[in-house]
Amino acid sequence: MVYMPEHPRAKNSGAVFEHIVVAEKKIGRPIYMNEVVHHINHVKDDNRPENLEVMERGAHLSNHFNEPIKLQKENARLKALLKANGIDYT
Repeated sequence: MVYMPEHPRAKNSGAVFEHIVVAEKKIGRPIYMNEVVHHINHVKDDNRPENLEVMERGAHLSNHFNEPIKLQKENARLKALLKANGIDYT
């Protein structure tokens, strides 16, 4: 959290989530109310600019909704690769 009581998204304590401040600096404008900051690597305290992406809320939800499907496909691909290299993974 960053102390910025004048920020539109500041809590009653004056604190703003650091990822919001970093993302706004990265894109050069305030984040709109219909937008969220997505942590690309899913590590919530990794607030490096290159790990942050501003997305519309709907796109963000869709992104997370599709993650289990993406993971299943990646797991199947990796299991096939292991099997092709003579490693039995069950």
